[in-house]
Amino acid sequence: MVNINPVREESATSDIKAIYEDIKQSLKLPWTPLIFQSFAMYPPFLQFIWHQLKPSTLTEQFRIDADRARGFAEIFVSEAHVQKYKHEDALANNLSVKDLIDIQTTLEAFHYGNSKLLLIGGALNKAIGGLSTGGDGNTESSHEDFGDRVIRKIDINPVEEEEASDDTKAIYQDIKATLGVSIINTDYKAVGDWPGFLKLAWDDLKLFIIWPSYSEGKSSLFEFAHHAADRLAYPIKMGRDEMESAGIHEEDFDAIEEMVSLFAGILPGLMLNVAEMRQVVEDLLGIEHGEFAA
Repeated sequence: MVNINPVREESATSDIKAIYEDIKQSLKLPWTPLIFQSFAMYPPFLQFIWHQLKPSTLTEQFRIDADRARGFAEIFVSEAHVQKYKHEDALANNLSVKDLIDIQTTLEAFHYGNSKLLLIGGALNKAIGGLSTGGDGNTESSHEDFGDRVIRKIDINPVEEEEASDDTKAIYQDIKATLGVSIINTDYKAVGDWPGFLKLAWDDLKLFIIWPSYSEGKSSLFEFAHHAADRLAYPIKMGRDEMESAGIHEEDFDAIEEMVSLFAGILPGLMLNVAEMRQVVEDLLGIEHGEFAA
């Protein structure tokens, strides 16, 4: 498995920080996604691939496909979810109503952003090895402002592994072991600020991911992302000749390709898991869906 050491914003060079800011502004996100922090291990690749991705992410077609993926995750989870938590469970885990609303707002940011990352992961995975992807889609610009108006204003405060309590570290390790990954996504670390919720949510997710149809849901999102790649307005080309011309070292090609495949495989499950965590919050609040949505 490829060794991933993400480049965090606080330790990034000024050039990388500028790309991170452009990514957040273009995707309308309040955090730099782990996939791009991982690509920053190879700065020429990050610059090379974001330059190709950005124009398509600003289109109406990209917004529509992201909305479709998000809608699928919501419907899938609503059919699978069994309500089990009550407000009393929140009190028992030191979670106030304000905490739960803050958690739901935080998860709303990831639910919104992950659908865009799903499309990006699918496009890169399809283009890997030299296959040109996209280029024939609608170039109409997106006029959606929900990300700028709401999502970009959400504070994301991930609890990194080295900063976490022993109990939270143990959950992080269990997440990685259960999912078979060497890194933990920011989504989980962001709710690590509320250890009681993280425990309840992860205990729930471990049951969710062994649900018989869970793999089918992941496969459906994976396939959707690959089909959506064909609808990108502008082409994605990441053949080895193009990568070498962009200053990416040949000895890094295999690691980059493995990293792309890794994230393309992780993101469908992450979308479903975040959607399920949103349901857990709603159970704890004991409210109808959407009442406290951001």
